[in-house]
Amino acid sequence: MPNTNQKIQYIGNPSNGMVRSFSSMGTYPIYYITKSFDCLSAQAVEDNIRACNDPNDPLFVIEHAVNWENEDLTCDITGNTIECAYPSD
Repeated sequence: MPNTNQKIQYIGNPSNGMVRSFSSMGTYPIYYITKSFDCLSAQAVEDNIRACNDPNDPLFVIEHAVNWENEDLTCDITGNTIECAYPSD
């Protein structure tokens, strides 16, 4: 299992504790995937950072990805739409 604390720090900014919403190259929108395969926004990860770093918690973050074209992707915690890089309009 990956060391998610390092992964979140790499994706985020360790100096201010913020989790990135966008990639550093190309500023593409990022979402996070938990061990229970929930989809989380960066804000949801920030708001639940302890759970997202706890391997025993269902919200443990195992991966991140760019939302390329899914205009209907929503955060499983907030219900908010996660921006996509290439919307159809």
